[in-house]
Amino acid sequence: MPDPWPLHLTVDAHGSEDSFVRVRRVAPDAPAHLTVRVGPVLVYCLDAAAVTAMTGAWARAYAASADLLPLDSRQPRPLATRGGYAAPAAQVVAEGPTRWNITAPRPGHPYAEVASSWLTVRVHDATALRTHTRAWAQASALGQQSLARPPVPFRRLLDAANAQEQVNRYRADHPNWRGR
Repeated sequence: MPDPWPLHLTVDAHGSEDSFVRVRRVAPDAPAHLTVRVGPVLVYCLDAAAVTAMTGAWARAYAASADLLPLDSRQPRPLATRGGYAAPAAQVVAEGPTRWNITAPRPGHPYAEVASSWLTVRVHDATALRTHTRAWAQASALGQQSLARPPVPFRRLLDAANAQEQVNRYRADHPNWRGR
């Protein structure tokens, strides 16, 4: 395979977007993979590790940001999402684990950010956050039934993310706390 291209996609997510999760096979006897589309991005997840990594990223984003984002974004949305037609702007393939960085909203940074080396999604409101999180939760559930090795269940990822977020917020409120 030739050297990969150093591409990076950045998406601004506003409000409710169309999403779907499907099981795909390239041949009847081939292993299954999942396709997950949220808004303009279609992701082909070739294995459980990719599904778990992306689902875990959205679980962490939800735990860190759901109560900090406005319900609806006040920024204007692109014309294509106002009753027009919009097709996926990018199709990407995810295989294996990916490191995801989650940034919660804060002063001067009014959106949540879910970022890797190849994709950044800037989430501007709670509706968009729920849309993305729900799609990846569905991918995890469908992967439980269809992938040779199932991904980690969404509920387990969300529980771990909520517990870690509680620790993070306690540490932020109590800077002299040293932990165990």
